[in-house]
Amino acid sequence: PAGATPGAKESLVEFVRNKVTLEAQAAQKKVQEIKRDGQTLKVGVIEVPSFYQDYDARVNGEKDYRSTTRDVSRLIGELKRDKVDGIVMDLRGNVGGHLSEATGLVGLFIRGGPVVQLRETGGRIEVLDDPEPGEVWDGPVVVLVDRSSASASEIFAAAIQDYGRGLIIG
Repeated sequence: PAGATPGAKESLVEFVRNKVTLEAQAAQKKVQEIKRDGQTLKVGVIEVPSFYQDYDARVNGEKDYRSTTRDVSRLIGELKRDKVDGIVMDLRGNVGGHLSEATGLVGLFIRGGPVVQLRETGGRIEVLDDPEPGEVWDGPVVVLVDRSSASASEIFAAAIQDYGRGLIIG
């Protein structure tokens, strides 16, 4: 527009592009009903296409910035209100993303403790713990993975398996 600050249009386009990208990769939920042995079970399925975080919003101090951990925590709350019997975490095709989101997501399913160890080239080992001890979901968990599930997805699945918190399928 006339009189606009130079670069303002490009900044707006980049802002909108980032928001659209974040929405496209955001975690989503659905509830499936499964009939088994004369009972109907409600299963919450949470699809996590990537481990994302709105880094700029977090750095700018926005309280409600988007992230995998925050979104999945909210979705679990909704699934609890729906009275699901179990949760399936669908990480198929998830090639990873923010490591901090992987540790945070594991933290939603464990009481606390180490999630992953990082070894530097010099041999020093750094242990990343659950950032917020206390489970958001303590019920049954299944994690779906495939050959495209990598990086943060592998860390999440391995921690869930190591803590005996769920079944890994894929």
